[in-house]
Amino acid sequence: MNSKKTLRSKLSYIKKQLRKSLLRLSASMHTPQNERNIILELYKYIKKYNVKSANDYYFQSLNSIISLKKYQKLGYFDGLKKIIENKKNDTVFILGSGPSINELSDNDWKHINNHDSWGFNFGFVHDFVPSQFIVQSTSNNELDKLMADLFLSKSNEYKEKRCEFFARGDNVNYFRFHKSQIFKTLIVESFPLQFLSEHFINAGCKIHPDNLINKMYELGCFNVINNKNIPKFRSTVCFLISLALMGGYKKIVLCGIDMNDNGHFFDGVEYLKKFPALDKLIKRNHNIGDKHPHIDLGKYTVTEYIIALNKLAKEKYKAKIMVSSKNSRLYPNIDFYRSK
Repeated sequence: MNSKKTLRSKLSYIKKQLRKSLLRLSASMHTPQNERNIILELYKYIKKYNVKSANDYYFQSLNSIISLKKYQKLGYFDGLKKIIENKKNDTVFILGSGPSINELSDNDWKHINNHDSWGFNFGFVHDFVPSQFIVQSTSNNELDKLMADLFLSKSNEYKEKRCEFFARGDNVNYFRFHKSQIFKTLIVESFPLQFLSEHFINAGCKIHPDNLINKMYELGCFNVINNKNIPKFRSTVCFLISLALMGGYKKIVLCGIDMNDNGHFFDGVEYLKKFPALDKLIKRNHNIGDKHPHIDLGKYTVTEYIIALNKLAKEKYKAKIMVSSKNSRLYPNIDFYRSK
């Protein structure tokens, strides 16, 4: 009997929170009706399969768009608009941190430099400076400080390249990115900063990736005219693929997206000599175990979402996702990219 009362109490609390969030969204004069409708319709669709995933989607996505509007009021730019306006050509390289990054030759890097390239996470410790960097601060204060300290040693190289920075993730979604050490470092170093909001799909979502992505496309989640939130399926790489499709890229090349284990390109002695503080990050990654969280956790893996996104790219955008290494778990489901 007590368990039933507890369940009813939890459900009642969730409904109250949903009503409050809806009022907040409706009260936001700067949130267009079409964006509100997309969030509500997708929430209803996900709820048919899993209430918890639907609630997570609703709260995160709702807070994300509201937070974006708040940062815009403070004078920061809409990152999605900036990506579209500053696109070099129809090819973008998404630079992950997997070991296969070390397979790329000097000629490969020269080729990448002729196109847009997006770095993320701790990828800035690599010698190559991308044209854009997507930064995500963590709620872990120690990791946040580590990221800020490591980046500070690379800031001059990023200034010379005039790299643009885009912030995303939980700390953006909940309007607390400006409290992070990495934010303060970027501001002190005078880097231009844009913000990106997201449609948040967690690992517990029970809808097949093909069906979910097609539904989101149908609702307008990939439409840059009616929507600012970028679909994020579990991981940053899926978020960046969605961003690339919305930005109009036709060739989306994944570099260092290996997903075989928890190894990174910076695990070797060479990088530890340059950045001794990396030792903390490497030990932390190895303590997680051999399993890669994007492969082994959740009903559907990131690999399955990427394959589904590739279908969408081909069918709706006449675009294609490719990998730079045949050692990636994505190959051969995702084609190998050959630079000319």
